Amino acid sequence: MTILPSWNEGAAKKSIVEFVGRVTNEGGPDYVVPVERIAAFDNDGTLWSEKPMYFQLAFGLDRLKALAPQLRRCCDIDNRVPEKLHELLHRFF
Repeated sequence: MTILPSWNEGAAKKSIVEFVGRVTNEGGPDYVVPVERIAAFDNDGTLWSEKPMYFQLAFGLDRLKALAPQLRRCCDIDNRVPEKLHELLHRFF
């Protein structure tokens, strides 16, 4: 069985796999009995940041920042962005 097949090999994956191995190894010093185990999942099984902003919002703002030069050229975007969004973009970027 492949463990976490969609993950890239690296320190994070290695650390998680080793941790799970330690806490599920019955008789080992770090063993945790099943009734005491807690798992928390969000959306696709990952924990998502919610503060100071959702990852989706951060991603959207980052993409908007990256595309801003193209949007300005083709869409005259500066004249159509609501004032509050314009302020927000300048504040964070």
